Amino acid sequence: MFLAHVHCSDCPEEVEVLVDELDELDGLNCECGYGFVVESIAEAELVSVTPALVVRVRDEDRDLRLAA
Repeated sequence: MFLAHVHCSDCPEEVEVLVDELDELDGLNCECGYGFVVESIAEAELVSVTPALVVRVRDEDRDLRLAA
């Protein structure tokens, strides 16, 4: 599982996308119709499913826990 930080190639839209495979990022488009540019990718690990989806993100310098 991967957490990708992407931004639109045309408008100021920035989002983080959680995907199982990196191929899922191919063809990912912004609502404005332009494609996204990948800024960073981190491995994510499913830690808990209840009461919220929680993932652990491994970065070179830190270990973050995000609740979605």
